[in-house]
Amino acid sequence: MTEYTRGTPSLVTGSMYISGTETISLTTANTPLVVKPFVEGVSRGTTLDGTNGTITILTTGLYKISITVSLNASKIATLHGHLLIDSTHSVEIEFERGVSASGAIGNAGADGILSLTAGSVLGTCIESTATNTDVNFVHAQFSVIGLGP
Repeated sequence: MTEYTRGTPSLVTGSMYISGTETISLTTANTPLVVKPFVEGVSRGTTLDGTNGTITILTTGLYKISITVSLNASKIATLHGHLLIDSTHSVEIEFERGVSASGAIGNAGADGILSLTAGSVLGTCIESTATNTDVNFVHAQFSVIGLGP
């Protein structure tokens, strides 16, 4: 029998989720708010902050970033979500969902590959085309996977 020795894991990953319902109240149309809080999941080579909804990258490199949501809204509207990098809207990773009836649950998501530097802080935000809209996240997943230097 050959003995197997486990090496040091090299996978860089960070994952957070919302399970149940988390409501964000959007009072002003087309004004994004950060999605938070999240439940912290697996982290290796990243720092998770579920309270503030952020993932901090610890090593410069190439990363696959994924955002998936199941949500509804209190008004008929178009919901627009996107990735934040250091509190700045990223046009590379965005999603949109039209709500045709108040309370109708639907899914949306986006993912992409970006080159990020050590210290980059990632987050997600959501906005609505309607004023005074409650957005209910039934489920959400926000994750990064390192692809190498």
